[in-house]
Amino acid sequence: MWTIRSVPDSGAALESELALWAQEPGRSSIALFHGDGRVRQAALKQLDQELLHPLIVYGLISRLNDWAPEVRAEAKLALVRCFSKTPSDILFPAVWIVLQYGTSWKRWSGGWGAFLQLVNSRETLFNGIAEKVRLDRSGEASRVFRNICQSPLLDAHLELLAEKASQPHIRASALRFAVHGEVTWWNGEFERQWIDKSLGKSVRRRVMVKRPIANQPNWYAMVERSLRDDSAAVRNEVLDALILLRHEDRCSQLIEMVLGSCWPKVAYSTKSRMEFLRSKVQL
Repeated sequence: MWTIRSVPDSGAALESELALWAQEPGRSSIALFHGDGRVRQAALKQLDQELLHPLIVYGLISRLNDWAPEVRAEAKLALVRCFSKTPSDILFPAVWIVLQYGTSWKRWSGGWGAFLQLVNSRETLFNGIAEKVRLDRSGEASRVFRNICQSPLLDAHLELLAEKASQPHIRASALRFAVHGEVTWWNGEFERQWIDKSLGKSVRRRVMVKRPIANQPNWYAMVERSLRDDSAAVRNEVLDALILLRHEDRCSQLIEMVLGSCWPKVAYSTKSRMEFLRSKVQL
């Protein structure tokens, strides 16, 4: 019997190998890691049940980045069949890892969008991911947050993220999304922006994508709560919001608090915004 790492080098050997796996379809998940793409493809065709371990979930999702196009195509079908049958607690560890590093995979062939749609179809799974983004202090949460911004399911979490996310930039981003009524994120690509084309001067800019917020949160309450935040990033977003919405009557009290003694010590970037806001309003 061939080992999982061996690759049959003849047609007869391959047929024998496939026959052995076909006799025990319950073990088809193991063949996801086989060295021969034809065996991986055959294993994917057999997968049509609940996945029992996060490692198997990751193995299946990683086949969407397989070097063989036939394996990638079969992986899309198998993932649709198995994803809805697998409990969220089994899916979660693998999905969390893929949301961190999946954008660096170069052979998705449209599988990335299909994967995100499947994640969005499981609200319990998505809520668990959003909660881990809120609590996690590592760079992993930042990468995941960027990728889940594409989902309308995030909108329901914006208020909690703006108030209680562990990382300041996530709190600041959630507040900015609510104030502007749209969610923006970097799609992982860059574009050239010319400064002076005649001199050949240009800079590389991130390509940003946006979508409207489906259910608009209470941005005023979010700004009011963010006044108590010690982070310069969040304070800057508060000031940007007040500059943008300074003509609204209900913002006048918040502006008075900010320009008064609300923040005894501020960063330079915050101070410059305060000075600009003061020049635009009359207290």
